[in-house]
Amino acid sequence: MNRDHDQPGLGSTLPKRADRGDVERPAVSKPGRAAKLAMLPAYVALVLPLCVAGCSSAPPPNQAISPNAPSDVGRARLQWTSGPLPGSIGKGTFSPDGEELVVELRGSEDQATQEAAPARLWLVGRVMARCITDGPSSISHLDPQWDPVGSRIAYVTLEGPRNLPSPVARPSADVGQIKSAFVSTLRLLDLSTLESRNVQGIEGPLFSPRWSPDGSVLASCATVVGPESVRGGVVVVNPATGASEWHPLDESVHLTTLLAWLPDGSALVVRGTATRDRNVFRELYTFDLASSSTARIYSRANSAWWLLELAFDPRESALCFVSCEIGDLSSTAIESAVLFSCDIEAGTAREIARLTGPVGWMLGSWCISPDGRGLAVAVSEVVPDVTLPLASAVLWRYGQQSGRIPQPRRPLGCHVVAWSGDSRRIAVAYEDDRAGSRIAVYELPVQP
Repeated sequence: MNRDHDQPGLGSTLPKRADRGDVERPAVSKPGRAAKLAMLPAYVALVLPLCVAGCSSAPPPNQAISPNAPSDVGRARLQWTSGPLPGSIGKGTFSPDGEELVVELRGSEDQATQEAAPARLWLVGRVMARCITDGPSSISHLDPQWDPVGSRIAYVTLEGPRNLPSPVARPSADVGQIKSAFVSTLRLLDLSTLESRNVQGIEGPLFSPRWSPDGSVLASCATVVGPESVRGGVVVVNPATGASEWHPLDESVHLTTLLAWLPDGSALVVRGTATRDRNVFRELYTFDLASSSTARIYSRANSAWWLLELAFDPRESALCFVSCEIGDLSSTAIESAVLFSCDIEAGTAREIARLTGPVGWMLGSWCISPDGRGLAVAVSEVVPDVTLPLASAVLWRYGQQSGRIPQPRRPLGCHVVAWSGDSRRIAVAYEDDRAGSRIAVYELPVQP
C-alpha cells in the first residue's frame, strides 16, 4: 500500500479569523526591503492558485478557502475548497457526515505511450487529501461508494486494453471486444486499516456498486460474458459472509449500468439496455431480494435516448431518473438533461425538471440528488483553439429553486462530483493541468 501521497489542503494553512479580524501571532522581527523583494515570487505562487480556486466574483483568498468564512456564489454558498490535486477528478461520493469525499483521481497521460494513467481513489477533506488505494498500472479504481456507517468504501476495479470500444458507448460491440476489454472486480476498503479485499470478480464490466440503506448488503450491476453471449444482471453480496449471487434480467438485456435501492431495502431498480427485433431499448427493472424475481417497469425504444442516473424521492414514493436524447453519439454535447419522476406501479413517467445546456456528453456532466428532487449539470461552451467544449458553469435545480455556479476563470473546465447525502451541498471539480485540479463544496439554499 502506497501511503506517501498526503497533500495538505490549502485551508489548513490559514488561522481561524476572529470576529474583528484579530489573530494571535507570535512576535517576530519584520523583514527588510531586500527580504521582502526576495519573498515576492513565493507570494505570487501562493496567491495565484487561491485566486483560481475562488469564484468569478472571488472574495479575499483566505476567505475563499476558509471553512469558517464561506462566500456567496450567486445563491450557492462556498463552504470549502481543497488544495491542488495531482490529476483529473472523476466520480465521487460524500462521507455520511458530509465532511469528506472519496473521488476517482486519474494522473496525467504518459507522454511516451500516450496512455492515460490509471484512476486511484483519494480521500479529500477541508484539511488534507491523500491517496487511499494503489495497485498495478493496468487497473483503475472506479465508482467509490461510502457505506452508511462511514467505515468502508466499495469500489470497482477495471482492467483491460483502453483502445477497444466501450459497450457503454457502443452497446452493439461484439462479445469478443467486450470480453477482452473488461475484467472487473468488486472490492471493499476498510478505512481504519486501508486494506482492501475482493468480494466479486467477473469477466465483464461491473457498474454502479450501491449499499443497501442499512449497509448490510452490497449490490452492483454485472454484465457476464459467456462463450457466445452477453447477459446483463445484478450481483448481490453479503459483505459479512462473502456470499454472492448473480441474477440475470430478461434474456434480451445485454448490459446493466445503473442501480438504486428502494428506501426500505426490499428491492432494487436496475437500468438495462436490451435488443429485441433489431431495436435498442432503454429499460428499468425491479429485482425483489426475497423472491429473486424481476419485472420490467419502464421501456423506451430509442437508441438515441439515454437513461443516466437513478434515485428515489421518499416524499412522493417515486423513482426519479435523469435522461437525455442524443442525435449523434459523436457529438460532444447535448441540448438538455431532464429529470423524470416514475410511478413504479403504473410504469409511467412525467417530467419534473429540465436544465438546458449545451450539457457536456461525459461523466460528471449531470448528477441527481440522493432524494431524487435535485439535478445539477455542467454546461459547456466552445472556446477558440480548444478541441472539446469546456464546461463554463454548473446549473442546479432543486424543487422550485435553481441557480448557477460559475467556474473561476478560463481555461478551467468544471464538472459535478457529487451531491451530499442530505441533498444540501454540491461538490464541483475544477480542472487545471498546470495549477492542479481542485474540489469546491457549495451549500445550496434548499430545504429538503
